[in-house]
Parts: sequence; C-alpha cells; structure tokens
Amino acid sequence: MKKTLLFLSLIFLTISCSGKDKIEGKRESVFSYKDILKASDKKVEIKLPAKESNQNYYGDSSLLNIKIENYAINKNLEDKKIKFKKYKAGYKPFGKRYKVFSPVIVNNIAYIMSPNGVLYAKDLDTPKKNLWKNKLVDNDSLKDFSFAKISYSNERIIVSTGYNEIISVDIKDGKIDWIKKLNAVPISYPIVHKNVIYVITNENKLYALNERDGEIKWIHSGISKNTAILGSANPVIYKNIVLASYSSGEIYAINQNNGLMIWSQTLTVNTHNFTSFELTDIDATPFIKNDKIYVISNSGKLASMDILNGKVVWEKDFSSISNFWIADSFLYIINNDNVLGCIEINEGLIQWVQKLPKYKKPKKSKGLIIYKNITMVNDKLLLINNLNKMIVVSPLNGKIIKIIKLKNNISDRLVFVNGKIYFNATKRLKTKLVEIY
Repeated sequence: MKKTLLFLSLIFLTISCSGKDKIEGKRESVFSYKDILKASDKKVEIKLPAKESNQNYYGDSSLLNIKIENYAINKNLEDKKIKFKKYKAGYKPFGKRYKVFSPVIVNNIAYIMSPNGVLYAKDLDTPKKNLWKNKLVDNDSLKDFSFAKISYSNERIIVSTGYNEIISVDIKDGKIDWIKKLNAVPISYPIVHKNVIYVITNENKLYALNERDGEIKWIHSGISKNTAILGSANPVIYKNIVLASYSSGEIYAINQNNGLMIWSQTLTVNTHNFTSFELTDIDATPFIKNDKIYVISNSGKLASMDILNGKVVWEKDFSSISNFWIADSFLYIINNDNVLGCIEINEGLIQWVQKLPKYKKPKKSKGLIIYKNITMVNDKLLLINNLNKMIVVSPLNGKIIKIIKLKNNISDRLVFVNGKIYFNATKRLKTKLVEIY
C-alpha cells in the first residue's frame, strides 16, 4: 500500500513539475471556446420588418426587442446630434464602483435609479426638476450596491435593489408599497406578468412573487454555482411558460401557475477538462419568436429550440455574454472575440461576419475593447463599447457606417421612446439620462 501511494505521489510530482509550457497550456484551456464564424454559401435576402412606434419602456430588454424590432426615427441617426446637458441626478461616490442602471419611461416620465439608492421621477419635458425622489437604500450599505434594476407594472416601479429584497414603489409619489426580503440576492430585472413578479437570484433560483404584496407564490431551483459573477438573463414569459436561464448554463421551461419544470436544456460545452472553474453563464436574455427560443451561453453554444418541448432545432459553436437582437428572420450578435455576425434564424445560416477592433492598442494587444449589447434603430444596428463610442452598422452587410464619440460612459441598453434615444450615463460621478434628438 505504501509503495502504491509513493508511486502515485511521484507521478503527481512529475506531472506538476514537467514544464512551464504544459501548465500554461492547461490554464489557457480553462477559457477556451470554439467560435466558428464563417459565412454560409447559402445566402438569404435580408429583409427588415415594418417600422413600429414605441411609447413606453418598461425595463425589459427582451420585450423591447419584440415591440420594436426595427424602431423608426424620423431622420437618419447620422444627421442627429447628441446632447448632454439634461437630466442630471447627482450621487455620492462609494469606493471604486460607479454602476448606472437602465431607466423606465412611462407616459413621458422617466424613472431613474441612481447608484446611491435614490429613485427619481422626471418629466421629460421639464427634466431639471424632480417630480419626486425617494431614497430606498441606506447609505451605510452602499459598498456592495451594484446590481439594482427597475421595471414597471400597474402604476408601480418594481425595484431589485441589489440586496436580498424586492421593493414596490407607487409611481404617483414614490412612496413604498411593500418590501419583501428574500434568502438570496436578485440579479435579473424583475419581470411582471399577470400580476406576478419573476426574478432570478444569485443562487440560480427563480422567485415568483405576488405583485400586490410581495408574498412568495413558488420558487424554482436550478443547480447552484459559485461563479455566477457576470450578470443574469431576464426571465422570459411565453403563454403559460416562464423561461429561466442560470449561470450553470442551463435553461428551464417552468409552468407559470405552479413552478413545476416542463423541460430543461444545457448549453454547456465540455471543453474545460483541467479545472472545475467554468464560465458557463447565460447572461444574454433569450428571445422567443414563432414558437422558437433563441439562447446563447458564455461557454460556447448558440441554440434554437422548440419552446414547447426544448428540442434543439439547430446550434452553433458561439460564445457571448451580450444581449442580441432579432429583426424579422435574422439574429445579430457579438461573440466574445468581438466578431459581429448576422444569422438566419430558421436554419442557423451565417449570412455575414464583421470583425470589430479587439484592442485599444492592437500592436501590443492591450486595452481589451468590450462591446455592450446590440440594438436596432432606423434600419441601423447600434453598438456601444467601453471606449465611450457608438458604432453604427448596416444590418444588410455588416459595414461600419459611422463611429460616434460619446462624452459619457454607457453601461446599459439604449432605450427608444417617441422618436428619441435615451440612455443612462456617467461622468464625474454624476448620473445623466441622455437624450439623442
């Protein structure tokens, strides 16, 4: 027995010390993925859907895509000027985190959650004056305040504060209706449907809460995973089904009435052979169209599935954490290697690809550029990156039409309401709701 243990120990030491190159190779394999981005020989004519008008934005990016797949502005974006003089909502610094959250816009009133826990209401016609404001989070606990998200339903703003609580606020005066403490931290937007609030937590659980008083109706639990660090997809509602995407790389179809699982699928690619640490998050909110669900994981799989039974229609080797956009029969997405692609959704055929700059200093491979979400406005794709630039791209061929330098940092999706683009931005420790005319 002792000889056997000694022999195994020697083998372990030999492998551990057999060379720096092999160890580095193993480390690199932890983050490996196979993105095969090559345009298909079979081309489909890219047609864009009829333009729609959108009056409100309730805080759900998937719903935004469904309602305004190709939202129209009166003139081309290239002819518009960006103004940064309105909608200031000051806040105090807290450490090195300066998180800004997507606004809700209902009936020409913007509701803004600032990083110090204050919820503001502003009339977009007279934005310098607050209609009301209410501090929802105590100053003493701001150091971890980085996941707050808000949405709208039935004359209420539903707030996920970034702590273990959900708050319902009356939109008329900003007063709190109720506060519900949970045993986990909500990390998705709180999505409301038929008087029920759905929210995903950091423990890979989906909570269903009564909208009237916040009482828990049911809880669905996925596989707990400690690496839920990159964010979360929103719950998606379809007929009587709730779709929950978790950091384990799994997606569940859940009965809306009782919380029981209908089916599940995994989007994890088994390429990480040397460690238990995997970045398997599903951070992009799935999209449903014509009874098909389109979903992508960070571990390397993009799939189209039947919404009723979870059966895979087609799948691609593709990794991304950014929300994608669907317009008519085409899906636009950026992968983790900064390649923008257009995919025909019926067969999964790649129509074109466009390589975007990956580094701020390409020759030195330094300063990684991160592209945040895709949105379509006025027959153009808009991309935002961490260099405060808006890239305008043709959805027909991927050609970069224009690059607009912004004065503010944008950390969330653009919002389109009544012919104008809105986004929350930061500059010199101040939050601004910026409007493009």
